[in-house]
Amino acid sequence: MSRFVAAWLDLPEGQGGRAVRMLALIFLLSSALSLMKAAQSGIFLVAYPRSMIPWAFAASSVLLASLSSLTVAYAQRLGTARLGTISLSWSAIAMVVLRALLLVDQPSIPFVLYVVIEAASGVLVIQVWAVASAATDARTARRLLPVAGIGAALAWTIAGLAVQPIVEVIASEGLLLLAPVLLGAAWWVARVMARLDLDERDRRGTKVSAPLAEAFRFVAKVPLLRMMAVLSILALVVEEVMDFHVMATARETLGDAEAISAFIGRYYAITSAIGILLLAGPAARVLGALGATRALIATPLVTAIAAVFATLVPGLTSAVLLRGTGRVLKQALWSNAQEQMQTPLSHARRAQARAATRGVLAPVGYAVCALGLAAIPEHVDERWLAALVLVLSTITVIVIATSARKTYLRALERAVDERRLFLGVGRAPRLAPLERDVIELLEREIRGSDAARAMLAAEMLGLSGDAVQIDRIALGLVHADARVRAASAEALSRIPDLAGARHLARALGREIDVEVRRAIVSAMRPSIAQLATARSDRAIQDALARAEHDADLQVASIARALCLRCTHDGPALGAALLPALRGEDPGARGTALDELTVEAAHAKGMQETLRALLAHAAPDVRIHAAERVIALGLLTLLPDVVVLLKDPATGPAVARVLVEVGEVAFGDHTRPAGASTLASLTEIARRIARSPGAASSDALLKRLLEHRDPAIRHHATFALADAIRAGRRAPLEPEVTLPLVEREVRRSFLLASILAGIARDDGVPDWEFEPHVRFLAREVELRIEASRAEVLELLLLRGASPRLVSAIEASRRAPSRERDAQVAELLEMALDPVIARKVVPVFERLSLRERIDAARRVGLVDREAIEDPLDAIVLLDDAHLRRCALLTYGARFEQRFPDLAEIDRPMIPRIERIRFLRSVPLFEGLSGEDLLSVADVLEQVEQRAGAAVFHEGDPGEDLYLVVRGTIAIEQGGVRIAELGEREFFGDLAVLDHQPRSGDALCVSDAQLLRLRGADLRELMVTRPPIVQGIVRVLVRRLRDAGHRRASHA
Repeated sequence: MSRFVAAWLDLPEGQGGRAVRMLALIFLLSSALSLMKAAQSGIFLVAYPRSMIPWAFAASSVLLASLSSLTVAYAQRLGTARLGTISLSWSAIAMVVLRALLLVDQPSIPFVLYVVIEAASGVLVIQVWAVASAATDARTARRLLPVAGIGAALAWTIAGLAVQPIVEVIASEGLLLLAPVLLGAAWWVARVMARLDLDERDRRGTKVSAPLAEAFRFVAKVPLLRMMAVLSILALVVEEVMDFHVMATARETLGDAEAISAFIGRYYAITSAIGILLLAGPAARVLGALGATRALIATPLVTAIAAVFATLVPGLTSAVLLRGTGRVLKQALWSNAQEQMQTPLSHARRAQARAATRGVLAPVGYAVCALGLAAIPEHVDERWLAALVLVLSTITVIVIATSARKTYLRALERAVDERRLFLGVGRAPRLAPLERDVIELLEREIRGSDAARAMLAAEMLGLSGDAVQIDRIALGLVHADARVRAASAEALSRIPDLAGARHLARALGREIDVEVRRAIVSAMRPSIAQLATARSDRAIQDALARAEHDADLQVASIARALCLRCTHDGPALGAALLPALRGEDPGARGTALDELTVEAAHAKGMQETLRALLAHAAPDVRIHAAERVIALGLLTLLPDVVVLLKDPATGPAVARVLVEVGEVAFGDHTRPAGASTLASLTEIARRIARSPGAASSDALLKRLLEHRDPAIRHHATFALADAIRAGRRAPLEPEVTLPLVEREVRRSFLLASILAGIARDDGVPDWEFEPHVRFLAREVELRIEASRAEVLELLLLRGASPRLVSAIEASRRAPSRERDAQVAELLEMALDPVIARKVVPVFERLSLRERIDAARRVGLVDREAIEDPLDAIVLLDDAHLRRCALLTYGARFEQRFPDLAEIDRPMIPRIERIRFLRSVPLFEGLSGEDLLSVADVLEQVEQRAGAAVFHEGDPGEDLYLVVRGTIAIEQGGVRIAELGEREFFGDLAVLDHQPRSGDALCVSDAQLLRLRGADLRELMVTRPPIVQGIVRVLVRRLRDAGHRRASHA
């Protein structure tokens, strides 16, 4: 059953059982609610006159608001699962008690019954659906939740039709005993889901309660939420008047409780069935065609039309038609349109505001309206109630038409600026489903003069993956700003399509900016690679043929390779690419590698050529060739790829590609029981080449995770964690990951012991670091931080929730005692007690003394490392820390380890440069290896006082770091800044490819380090922390400039 459901819904492996449990929970809940509501109406309406209906409305809304306030306040403390099961169990008990109370001849019991059932229904819907939602993730929610909605409607239909035969046997009161049976079954399913499908936090909650006032403040602060709150209250009031109308009419028309219960059951069944048909068919198309606000206005508009009919033709049929129209449209259109209108807001804020609005504000409005209905005299004709529905629906239409659309569009514009339309996490985020209002807004942005907004709009349309948006994206190809044209080309590359390729081909012929031409010709690759129609299109071929003669060598080489893709196929393509692969032009060679296909790789001489590239002198060529061999699944060349793992220059990069791509190319994701025995890397490669099965793939993966080189272990771990986050493979078995976690925890405590040893061995035996050892201590501390990150990724590998890991990472980025306590609590809840006892101290923000005490408590303190930190560093086999120790300890190191000192001495100048770079804010967060990459490309520049480093208008090619001296930045002869040691300048022109915006003059003799623009851009791609450092410094400079302007004003 679970496999069938997983295949039907296209869910990841192993998710079918979760889907079955969720659907069962919602079906059981909805069936119980249908029986409860039928019993409620039948028993209540027979017992009281029409004038009591509004008082029942008011009382139930007050009780619901009170219960909702409690659930919002204690949601985090109790957790989603506990709240759901508590709601189910107490509701079931309440039904049994109510049935028992009916045996007592007490006139107030039916009134109490109505109020309790109404409030219980509201709480159950919110809390049980929260359990169902918590059981989904970003990958399964969009498939499961709509199906669960259809399942709920199906349950209302089946149970509603079953009411009449049931009440004929056991009467309306008997429904109160059947409902607890269904609620009890739902309670059992919820308990099973809590154990199998929910995170620990959702199961148990936390010790922190969320104040309801915070939700109200957020609703009051955000215009869009204020508008949604007003619309929710209006919608609920209209529903209340319609309910009053249909209940009053049914009371007058039908005779006894069983007839009313059967009638209510049929009403729910028919309206739910119609809702299913609309949800499964035209509802989504209507929402997409009209847009959120226009679809929202359809519900009150159609309701107003039905109210006109009910006013003119009074009676039970028209009352049911009016109420049924409202219920069906709310199910099929209104709710979805409301959710769509809130997509500019974050999920967390939406959920918080929804609880406050639907649970408290709307019921308060409901109660006030009920008091107004109570003032209507008993003798007033029902047609006046229909007229009141007409008035309220008209008001809703006017509010939506005049205010809601404007508010929504303003929120969309802000969301575009802040990039909040993206949903989910990962390297390839997708947009929320694009509807008409969003599309119109993004099209206006692309046509607009604001380049930054136009670029964002093009990117968002491209991320939608919708071929319908190609013509809109193509508008950016004629934008006045070159950056917009390049961004539009990149956006089109995300949607391989013949129409997009033709737009790019036309743009390539008229484009004058070389960077944009490069972007355009690169953007044509996906369409040409994937679509035979694009390869055979004459206009595309002609554009590429002209581009072969482009003055820019990069454009020409890419165009030449794409022309070959258009005119050759299979081995013939391989033969055509061979000259470029064997040539000395690096651009042509790289392009030819990118265009290589599986069939082309079997051309005569291709295997030997690729093998030669895998042994090329340049590491980047070897890595690029390995990437293509792995991506194409060329098993015969895999042993040559594995050899690259042993080379420090290529090992980490190749390891990452093997984990990210190799599993798809060389094997499936199944983990056999016998995959624990490992051979050497070469033997594994031969085994994969002979028999590409899952055992070999997993053995290679495990070998990478246990590799002796920490860099290879690091890249393999993080790449595999990315694959698990994206749902491309299941977590590893605990017996595989537990030793890896324990190894990394031991390493972290060993590094802490080394740190304690450095502090006690610096001439002052205390827990502080003297100046001459602070550089080494800082490098060890960064290794500990890297070890923490490694532990987190390993926890993800063993099945920890990605949301848990993300929460811990976020807490680590904004450290505080309170956040550290939250991290510790999250880990304790998520891990087995034995593992948590060792892992939690790694993440606590402790002093050095406290860290060593924690290590003692778990038996992982290394006393030898404390006594002799230098020996421990050497035994670590960490080349970077060893070289830092040589720089720190000098002669002492050379006396104890002369052979190692002889090997590492040539590296000392680079380590000294690293020590300087570590003090520069731009590079403070980089690892030692990343800093070494930076140090390798820096050039030292000496300048005399009064000399100019560059002048305003010069090409912006290089970034400079100040080692010694002072540099003045002037614009138009006005000095705007003075930069001293450890500061950098020249970054803006390098980043935006614009001429220098000012002069850089030496106030005194200066020693600078120059970083070439090309090297910086490459580092920004390969070393993301550098980007973060640049942004951090730029923000600080902008803030300082703002303060200066404010002080001058």
